[in-house]
Amino acid sequence: IHAAKGLEAPVVFLADCAGSDRRTRAHRTLIDWPASEPRPRLMLLSGLRTEADGISRSLQEQAQAAARHEEANLLYVALTRAQQMLVISASGTDSDSDWYGQIRGRVEAMGESAEDGIWRTEYGAPPRTPRVAVPDDRTRDPPEIDPRLSRPLRRPAVQISIAPSHSIGPGGRVHTADDAALLRGTAIHRFLERLSARRPPPPQELYHQVAGELGLDGAHPALRHWLEEAQALIDDPALREIFDGSCFEQAYNEVAIHYHDGGRIVHGIIDRLLLRRDASVLIIDYKTQREPERAAPEGLEHRYQEQMRQYRQGVQRLWPQRQVLCALLFTPTHRLLYLDGVDAT
Repeated sequence: IHAAKGLEAPVVFLADCAGSDRRTRAHRTLIDWPASEPRPRLMLLSGLRTEADGISRSLQEQAQAAARHEEANLLYVALTRAQQMLVISASGTDSDSDWYGQIRGRVEAMGESAEDGIWRTEYGAPPRTPRVAVPDDRTRDPPEIDPRLSRPLRRPAVQISIAPSHSIGPGGRVHTADDAALLRGTAIHRFLERLSARRPPPPQELYHQVAGELGLDGAHPALRHWLEEAQALIDDPALREIFDGSCFEQAYNEVAIHYHDGGRIVHGIIDRLLLRRDASVLIIDYKTQREPERAAPEGLEHRYQEQMRQYRQGVQRLWPQRQVLCALLFTPTHRLLYLDGVDAT
């Protein structure tokens, strides 16, 4: 949009106008440095707003107001680049603070109604179509048309996503974790990924690294407990077969798979994959939720069977000569459950 200043086009698409990165940073730097001054007027390293003093809160509010003003200027540039048609689109959940929410509020205030969630607003009259002189050879044969243009369009394949925060149950039903459980799962997955590497970083260094990656304060109350939970799994003798390098040929963490399954596209991330000395492959999926502690093994196997079947089907294509096994590791209880009923065919 900055690069479009001074330019116009008949049709302009303004895409991805809803939502924003709502993760809060532990610290941010406020700088007021006019171009004409040799040094900054202000440089403040501010923490969480709830813990700031009155002066810091006031400066943060001023910085936020300036940012909103700059965002409004940028939106004005975007909206005024179109000569005839402006298309504004978004995906996800909008709010009153993002561009789509602001535009929607103005449109609704003008009494415009939405049809199927789409607002259409027109001003003025469309440009008149200029008359074109009819050529003398009106009776000539029509031009040849490529026969491929008459074929029906193929619909894209259905895409199936397998993620640590989802489990696929019977009938393709997807169970999704809530925000708190998702944050816990993301942190423990990241800790296990780094701690099970060949050269794991020191715990304190890893703690601050993951805190920064997740946008959490270094004093987050649960983050250290999650690190301790992950470290306890690595140190547990009962789990030596999946974390001790002497028990397997090769180990891989966060393995991405992407393959075609009939008319579908399947992609996902395998938490840990082991090439074992008995010529088998073991897929381990971490489950960080506490609910399965009370569940019977048969119920757990049934709940995650479809997810692990799709994992196994993709891995079997990589190592067709090896037997592929699947297991679930429930991190709260250190329980490793092999899934015998998973079939890759």
